[in-house]
Amino acid sequence: MENNKKKLDPLAILLGALLVILALMAALVFRYYNITHTHTPVSTHEPGEWFDLAPEGIVSGDGSSVTTRMRLGTENKVLILFHGGGISYNDYTAARPYLGLTMDVEPGFYSANTDGQIPDWCGIGIEDDAVLNPFRNWTVINIPYTTGDFHIGDTDYGYTALDGSDAVLHQHGYENYRAFMDAAMQYISDQPEELLVTGYSAGGYGAAMLTEDLMVNYFPDAGHVTVCVDSSVLILSNWTEIFRDVWNAPEQFTEKIRSANLIVDFLADLYDTYGDDITYLYVGSVRDGALARYQTYFDTGVYAASNRNVGIYTAYLREMIRLLRENVPTVGIYLFDSLPFSIRPNQFWLTQHTILETRTVFWRLTDRTPVIVWLDRAVSGNVTTLGLDLLR
Repeated sequence: MENNKKKLDPLAILLGALLVILALMAALVFRYYNITHTHTPVSTHEPGEWFDLAPEGIVSGDGSSVTTRMRLGTENKVLILFHGGGISYNDYTAARPYLGLTMDVEPGFYSANTDGQIPDWCGIGIEDDAVLNPFRNWTVINIPYTTGDFHIGDTDYGYTALDGSDAVLHQHGYENYRAFMDAAMQYISDQPEELLVTGYSAGGYGAAMLTEDLMVNYFPDAGHVTVCVDSSVLILSNWTEIFRDVWNAPEQFTEKIRSANLIVDFLADLYDTYGDDITYLYVGSVRDGALARYQTYFDTGVYAASNRNVGIYTAYLREMIRLLRENVPTVGIYLFDSLPFSIRPNQFWLTQHTILETRTVFWRLTDRTPVIVWLDRAVSGNVTTLGLDLLR
């Protein structure tokens, strides 16, 4: 009986096998590329060159677009600076954003856009390219602040404007921060040997609260991490309600609130989790005029600062330093007591608010040591405390 089955061609079998193997190899190469080249730099910006980051879809508090600036360094070290600019946590404050560039002369509570912030406050102080700056060769990422929510809000807050119209404050600080970091990471191909997370005023809160987020989501293999808070002392008993009911902050932040002092709570939480794997630092003035003004509003409902009420702020600072040293034993502190806040007679005893983003970072304010030198030593492992005697 004749066999009608066709014999398979050995050559066809060989070609088919080769095609399967090539297909598998192509799939593996594609998978390798996607996994290992996620953060391949997308451009060839020169080290030291400032350039803009403008992620799509994010807005300032007033609805305007928001951009930031970044600089690539020659060292494999990254500095992230959270900018400050006040707070909005109720209808009254929401209706009163800054009207000008300085809160010393304008009756405002927070920045609603980047006017006077980006790029004005980029490239000076800790970001300066001066030879005296030990961080001049680091990669720098600026996180702007225009939402009044300490960089962690996620809501559109409705309020009544001063003219009686309905208005909305876009408090999406956390979404904005993540968008800027996602954009910045496209230029960073390696995990840094050093990561310095810092911020001034409201940005100091951002630094304290978002350091862990940065470590988990962006720099899980950073060689060493330092968090430095600059001038962030605001005492309120209802932070939990503000986080949940006003800012709609992710629960991962709200659940860490333990007291009226957020800086103590979040730095203590970091210490409990990471211990001495992180270097913890605080810097500020003992007679900070801006913080005295905000605290007076929190305590009395009057938004003003004078020689008479600065002592209340100093008392809060003294207690915060005590709690920090108790809960974060390795914390380094730098306090100063100079640099005028205002030339007005009733504010003569008030001093400058924040220092890391100003040129006075190079001045020998305490124990003949500039803040920039103290910070550099701490990042290098020599953590010290200067100026405690000023609290007496």
